[in-house]
Amino acid sequence: MNMNMNMNMNMNSTNYESNITNSISTSKTEPDNQYVCFKFDSDEYALDIKYIQEVIRIPAITHVPQMPDFVLGIVNIRGKIVPIFDLRKKLMLEDKPFNKLSKLIVTNKNNSLLSFVIDEISDNTKLNANQIDPTPSVKTKIDKNCINGIGILRERMIVILDFEKLNELINSEINKAK
Repeated sequence: MNMNMNMNMNMNSTNYESNITNSISTSKTEPDNQYVCFKFDSDEYALDIKYIQEVIRIPAITHVPQMPDFVLGIVNIRGKIVPIFDLRKKLMLEDKPFNKLSKLIVTNKNNSLLSFVIDEISDNTKLNANQIDPTPSVKTKIDKNCINGIGILRERMIVILDFEKLNELINSEINKAK
């Protein structure tokens, strides 16, 4: 099954943006998984590309009252209302104002759109199972259930987030706020 995705990417920390069309193969003979990598400060994180619809500049955000602090509000993306979350707060990282490198990752699971603010987009990368170590047993600020493992790619260590678990955690906290 092939699926094309257009992603606006910030290349090498410049203002240059280009459309990148990625062909994603989910063939059983393909041992690698493809990830969208992004940064919070100098730390790298990744989400499986199968959940990513696009990466865009941060549009105008409409605040929604009485929501948890990690819910920034909603945005209008091509006529669709999409909730926007501050993934930095959800991962219990220090606050940081948006800047020209900040982006919005728009995810799609079963035609349900969610979006996350990130500090900077890094790249797309493929990792095979041999390049992913299990989640360390040390205490972390991030709920360990939300981490699939640590990707090792040359000199890079990438925290691979479990989108399914992250999505469940966010939805459970939003439902508590209702």
